[in-house]
Amino acid sequence: CDDIMRARRMAAELDGLNQDRRDIEAGMQQEALKTLQAITLDEATLPWGLALFQPDWHQGVIGILASRIKDRYHRPVIAFADAGNGEIKGSARSIKGLHMRDLLERINSQYPGIIIKFGGHAMAAGLSIKANALETFKQAYDDTVKAILDYEQLTGEILSDGELSADLMNLDTAFMLRNAGPWGQSFEEPLFDGFFKVVQQRIVGEKHLKLLLETECGKLMLDGIAFNVDLQTWPDATIHHARVVYKLDVNEFRGNQTVQLMVEVAGLCSCAPALEVIRPAGIAPCRSAHRNLRDQVSRSSGVASTSRSGPTERPLTIWNPASADASHTPPSCSRAPSACISRIGNCRATKPI
Repeated sequence: CDDIMRARRMAAELDGLNQDRRDIEAGMQQEALKTLQAITLDEATLPWGLALFQPDWHQGVIGILASRIKDRYHRPVIAFADAGNGEIKGSARSIKGLHMRDLLERINSQYPGIIIKFGGHAMAAGLSIKANALETFKQAYDDTVKAILDYEQLTGEILSDGELSADLMNLDTAFMLRNAGPWGQSFEEPLFDGFFKVVQQRIVGEKHLKLLLETECGKLMLDGIAFNVDLQTWPDATIHHARVVYKLDVNEFRGNQTVQLMVEVAGLCSCAPALEVIRPAGIAPCRSAHRNLRDQVSRSSGVASTSRSGPTERPLTIWNPASADASHTPPSCSRAPSACISRIGNCRATKPI
């Protein structure tokens, strides 16, 4: 557009539409969470497959809503909106181990007539059903998910490349990681985890959490940022410690370059850290994409590589007080760990980002 004033009006209109979309999605997400709160107090009654519907939900946002709820509870989710003519339209999001389109095909075969039409792929799908068949569909959906998944698959898992020592949290390492890309599917950017003291926290850019973190040994202060946080949870001045999963990045601002932690997950506790990294004895080989990179880091720092065949890929499991071995209880917590824990589906973490 050659007309600068027209371009500005168009940009403002697009920005307003995007803000409206975000407001609608946020309101729908809060409604969905309120619906689930009544049943999440009892683990036995929380469905394995979550199917949610509100008459005033917008069809254009149910996909985003399903994705948000799936991420929060780590269960397959279908969010429905009114489609008119006595039908409701659903958008589905799945988790690892469950092929969503195949699941809908199975329901359609075993419960003929419930689903009007459907389509999709392993991780996402769409469908339409009769509005008066919703409760029947919910039961069929939950039963089918339970027939396919094992209970352990409902627990979220994050693959971490382990703890990064303070002397490697520098611009040289951050630029090495940046230049080793481009990262993407099947060539994921390295993730690290560790304990930090939370020195400061504030909201920037409407809903992003800016953190000032101190390494566990107190050697280093680092900036961190977590995007699109729950504003009803953050910031929280009672939070003092965090187990953080992050990507090491370079923050460039007004000509200055500093190290910044891009926070993917943070389990925070108002007493001592109440999350446990559980790394099983049987460790799978690391992504080969990281091998040369981590060897470079090891050589440049004088740190020995984790193994002759390269580093290891280790699952980071959120500590679950109901099932964890007593030896995993955080020894420095001044009160019972359960007092610091808030629920997130089958996972438990304190103050999820």
